[in-house]
Amino acid sequence: GLARDYTPETPLLLTTRQCIEFHNIHAEKLPALQHALAKAGFTGQGACGDTLRNITLCPGMGLCPGSADFTDAAMATRKALESFKDICRLPRKFKISFSGCERFCAQPFINDLGFVALVRDDRATIKLIGAGSLGARPETGIELADNVAPEHIPALALAALRIFNTHGNRNNRRKARLRHVRQELGNEAFISLLQSEYAACLPQVAPGPPVPLCRSEKMPAAQINVPCGLLNPDQAEAIADILMQTGSCARILNHHRIEFFSADRAAVCTALHDNPALKNMHGGPDIVSCPGTTYCSQAIVNTHTVEKSLRTKLPASFATPIRISGCPNGCSHATIAPIG
Repeated sequence: GLARDYTPETPLLLTTRQCIEFHNIHAEKLPALQHALAKAGFTGQGACGDTLRNITLCPGMGLCPGSADFTDAAMATRKALESFKDICRLPRKFKISFSGCERFCAQPFINDLGFVALVRDDRATIKLIGAGSLGARPETGIELADNVAPEHIPALALAALRIFNTHGNRNNRRKARLRHVRQELGNEAFISLLQSEYAACLPQVAPGPPVPLCRSEKMPAAQINVPCGLLNPDQAEAIADILMQTGSCARILNHHRIEFFSADRAAVCTALHDNPALKNMHGGPDIVSCPGTTYCSQAIVNTHTVEKSLRTKLPASFATPIRISGCPNGCSHATIAPIG
């Protein structure tokens, strides 16, 4: 509804950090849109800038059998970090992800911090992978901590943020991520510093909530493929209608797909097939392109044109992931893709 009211001629854009972007908004309408989004529980805070970015969660969080539910823990972590006095004046962006099991669906190895649930004997402990990033010279993260109690997640995240704020490079933005601090100190010294800062943060940060295991009856039911990540208002409303009709829920993935979870898989599949706005989005090649020159001032090529061309040439069954980035920043995750 908001897209139809405020940007009727421009589709919504899904990002690889599970955000939804509005484009081509008239400046005088922006405050009203922000107010309407806030009433619906959405915020633009952390969408960009030298601050904590949107915290991503694997799509099956609390829904996939055998997984842990980090939803409340992620909210507590965001609250703890947003109270940090310099949260909007960091050396550069700071990205966190949560994976509910060891399938690593939230891509911990390319985040500043990636919390992963290790489910053993009907309880979860936490492994922390971090100090990785993409960009022109990508570097995967390493294991930073293991067997962490769930209630200590906010304190551990704040410890890493403090280190980044203190030691991050404020003179060269190309070397201003947490992983550059790790590289300059060396892995052992970095982990030792993190452990020391973590011990200092523990008494200062309120314990986080428990991390329960999945108890949902909803199962993965279907995915829709969103070419170029562009979702028009009709398609967005059709998704909302199906969710209400079938009692299912949907999650935005980190590769331009939306997954439906339901106790009645057949009902969801039938509803998708029968809906004229969505029926052609069920399946297709696994291709992701960043906004490219369509929206991004950093880009040097029109990535959407390339994706659309590939979609006309590849069979719908082509399953090898393809990622297309319009500049060296690699927002489509091209540098870690089978074809990038």
